[in-house]
Amino acid sequence: MARFALILWLLMSSVASAKEVSLQGKSFVLTEAEGFQLVSGSSLRLGFFEDPELSFGAGCNGMSGPYELVDGRLVLPGVRRTEKACRAEYARQDQWLHGFMSSKPRITYDEEHLTLEGDDAKLVFLLRELAAPDLPLVGTRWEVNMMTAGGRTAYYRVPSNPTLVFAQDGSVRIDTGCNTGRGRFTKASAKQLRVSAVRLTKTRCTGNQAIVDKHIKALLAGATMRYEIEEAQLKLTVSRALVVYASAH
Repeated sequence: MARFALILWLLMSSVASAKEVSLQGKSFVLTEAEGFQLVSGSSLRLGFFEDPELSFGAGCNGMSGPYELVDGRLVLPGVRRTEKACRAEYARQDQWLHGFMSSKPRITYDEEHLTLEGDDAKLVFLLRELAAPDLPLVGTRWEVNMMTAGGRTAYYRVPSNPTLVFAQDGSVRIDTGCNTGRGRFTKASAKQLRVSAVRLTKTRCTGNQAIVDKHIKALLAGATMRYEIEEAQLKLTVSRALVVYASAH
């Protein structure tokens, strides 16, 4: 009997460890709540990383810290947070979230859903890939959101937002916000693509339009780009130059 109990304990321990490890690299989006209501227009997300580290936020300040799973509870020994100025309702939401996550809520996880339950609230999350799946590269109309060059991030106001549309036939429709045209694209690997044979109009651009136009042309000048898609966001990177596109709904 004692040997059986020891084997059972070892099996349960290995399952618990697997559960803990399986959370790493996963992100979750809040889909249901009892005793808590999200501020309209915001979303609550959790992300589990190595070390192990947990990050979370609900639309204003981001919070993170090391975590442990102890006797079925999520334990955060210390929580770091950014110090952005938030509107009053977001600040209250951040404060509530900080308190809830620091209260050692009970945690359950079933491969798709993660539930955190405290004394006064219950939060149910769904895997981010299921709640907000990545959009496909092909067929989505991608609109410029921001650009970086030389490590500096910039946002430019232009009359017409630059866009890219990749098509099934291997063509790509390009709008730099000033010039328009087409090119061809090929996938060099699962995370790399190359745009070639670009033909654009030759409109003379001025002001911010000229800056954005030049940056996008340089990005699409034939070098192999790294691309990443997360939900409705596409990142195209060559060396230290980056253009972030968001889906245009």
